[in-house]
Order: sequence, then structure tokens, then C-alpha cells
Amino acid sequence: MQAQNEEMMALVMEQYNAMSVSMEEEKKAKLEQLYDKIVSYQENIDSAKTTLETTAREAETDARVHAAFVIVTIAVIASVPQRPTLQPQEHSSASSTSVTVYWKVNPGDIIDCFQVYCVEDPQGAVSEEYRVTVKESYCVLEDLEPDRKYKVWVMAVNYAGCSLPSERLLFSTGQCRYQLLHNRVQSSVFVTETPERVGAFLDHQLSCLSFYNACSGQLLGTFTQRFSQPCHPALALEQPGSLQVCMVPEVPEFTKS
Repeated sequence: MQAQNEEMMALVMEQYNAMSVSMEEEKKAKLEQLYDKIVSYQENIDSAKTTLETTAREAETDARVHAAFVIVTIAVIASVPQRPTLQPQEHSSASSTSVTVYWKVNPGDIIDCFQVYCVEDPQGAVSEEYRVTVKESYCVLEDLEPDRKYKVWVMAVNYAGCSLPSERLLFSTGQCRYQLLHNRVQSSVFVTETPERVGAFLDHQLSCLSFYNACSGQLLGTFTQRFSQPCHPALALEQPGSLQVCMVPEVPEFTKS
């Protein structure tokens, strides 16, 4: 009986050991399969990460190329304007102290403003360049000297730069206009040159009062009025300034003609 029990225990232990070995091998196989799956998953993650990084780099490169294209396109669209075409002086476009200038531009140009330059011609030692910035295709140059010539040119400007200057043309201001007032009647006086001195000559016997350019002798205007009382000269300035009165020792020859 003892021998049978020992034999039975040995058989059970042998089967148990065999089952243990079999279970260990199965467990090991499952663990190896799990490990392989983990490795494969990690490889997939690494591959996905690499793909994302590559895509991001490509997208960034594309964005830079697109931005460069946009910048180049804008630079081409907003190129420096062509030089404007300055128009010759028009009739009645000037007063004694101002000149109106006009110019034409290329229809396809993008222009923010114009710079108009003016300088007296011939340019003297104290002549200064006069510059005006305007939006329109014309400009009124003001505060000029009467009966003078001025050289004018214009340039077109945008944020890409400034055009070449237009052709330089000569513009002239008008001569000074003088007016005589007598008995509430006002008459204009046109002069051939600006008088530096104005002479007043009264012929009491002929009841005639005349005004002359005291330097050239040009007659500016004459009034006829009978004087029943002694005459007294009265001089006044319409605006603040200075006035110098000079008496001549004898009657000038040009008043005798």
C-alpha cells in the first residue's frame, strides 16, 4: 500500500511539473506576443511623429514660399510711378503772385501724392527751392514775386519710392495791377514794368492830376477836376507799410508831352 501511494504521488508530481512547464511556456509566449505588440505600437507612434514633423516642415516651407510670392507680387504691383508729364502754362493761369500748374500721369500707376518744385529763373544767389506736396494732379504755387519767371517740375510718390522728375518748364507770374479811384469810379491801370516810384503831377491851371512811373515816365492815369479851393496833397496806405515822399526841384520832361 505504501509503495502504491508513493508511486501515485510521484505520478501526480510528474504531471504537475509537466503542467507547470507547459503553463510557463504559454505565459512566456503570451508575454512575448504582448511585447511584440508594444514594440509595434511604439514604432507606429515614432512613425506618426516623424510624419507630423515632416508635414509641419513642409507646411512651414510652403508658407514661406507663399509669403515670398506675396511680397514679390506686392512689390511688382506697387512699383515706382513713372515720371509725370508737366503741361505748359495755360492762358490766365497766373496772377501777380501765383501760378497754377497741371500735369498728367500714367493711368496704371499707384500714386500717394505729388511733390511740386519751383525755383526762380534765372536762379539768383538768394533763390530758394519752393516745394509743395499735393494729392491732386494740379497745384497752385503762391506767394511768388510779380513779373518773374519760375522753373517748375513735379515727381510722383508712393510707398515703393519716388518717380523721376518731370520735364522742367518755365512759368511766369503776372504783372502788378494798379487801380485809380476818382469820384467813386475805379479804373484799372496796366503797366509794362513794375514802378519803383510813382510820381504825382498837378496842373492847377488845367485842372489835371496825373500819375506817372517816375523812373520810366509811363503815364499811369489822369483825372480832370476843376479846383475852386487850394489843393493839399494827402497820402495814405491801404495796408500797413512805409511810404517815402520826395519833392523834385523841377518838373520832369515826360510830364510836358
